[in-house]
Amino acid sequence: MLNGLKSLQILDVRHCSINRLPLYLSRLTNLYMSNNYLINLVGIETLGYENNYKKYFYFDINRIELIPTRIRYVKNLHWLNLNNNYLEKLPKDIFNIMTLRIYIWNIIVFIINN
Repeated sequence: MLNGLKSLQILDVRHCSINRLPLYLSRLTNLYMSNNYLINLVGIETLGYENNYKKYFYFDINRIELIPTRIRYVKNLHWLNLNNNYLEKLPKDIFNIMTLRIYIWNIIVFIINN
């Protein structure tokens, strides 16, 4: 439904019972997906890939268990809110994203994936 909206820059879909990321939103800079049913962030690298603007992604209060290693390909990822999720692993590469501020608290399990 939301896939491929190439001109979209800001998307606010909080409290919408969504269970997966929209894909190929090539100019996206701000994504608000708090209070949904996300369990992973598969396809996150397809968001905002056509611009170098700072990206602000809010995924707090979901059911996210896994962050894919491909997150390192998100151009200029600046803000990632993962509060109140069910993270099982966090890819080591995420700490190499120099522009990134990660917000994580109130998680169930946390292990750094080697």
